[in-house]
Amino acid sequence: MPISLERHLAIAERDYAALSRFAVRRERFLDALDWTALEEQFAREASMTDDLINDDLASLWLYIDHLGRWSADAGADAPGPDSILRIAREPRDYTPH
Repeated sequence: MPISLERHLAIAERDYAALSRFAVRRERFLDALDWTALEEQFAREASMTDDLINDDLASLWLYIDHLGRWSADAGADAPGPDSILRIAREPRDYTPH
């Protein structure tokens, strides 16, 4: 049984809110660090991670906008897409290996 657009939208909004809260907590933590005492590589990796988190947030926002427009056209009870975009609530391992 397909998931309704309304359910897809609720899941995406919950994922977006969770990642947004994580990004705010991460920013507060990073702001408290003494960057002069840290290695240059850490600063590069932190910056890269911030960029990727922002990309995830942008992707989720676009997905939410898409689902909202679809819902407006088809109705909230219409079947949603066959798959759903999910972004992990915990950050991915963005460090290079």
